[in-house]
Amino acid sequence: KFSANYRALFPDNNRHYRVDVLEASVDQQFAIWVNGEKFELSAEAIELAQGLQRAWNDVVVVLDRWQAGNQLPVDARACSVGANNTDRKIGRSDFAGTLVAFDVAWSEFEYRYISELIAIEEQAR
Repeated sequence: KFSANYRALFPDNNRHYRVDVLEASVDQQFAIWVNGEKFELSAEAIELAQGLQRAWNDVVVVLDRWQAGNQLPVDARACSVGANNTDRKIGRSDFAGTLVAFDVAWSEFEYRYISELIAIEEQAR
């Protein structure tokens, strides 16, 4: 459950894709100072941030490959275009698979990150 402050930022169960969540995964600043006290995000939160960055990179690769129309290999973790499928062009299923992987990575990191921020706020009181 999110606190009242975070429920204002995430008022319902819809996806909001707040850019500050993506920025938090990019910044790689996992130490947070509150009232002069240092708090660190968990190893799981850090791993999820790195996973979100990999998923974001996979989206960029698929979009670049689609735009270029070339046959460069794409990381098979994020979509169905892997080492065995480099002889075909990017298709709808490739976009869908990559976006689903990105969405899952985003929601996992977002939930963990916000949950830990709430816990830090409670500890800092």
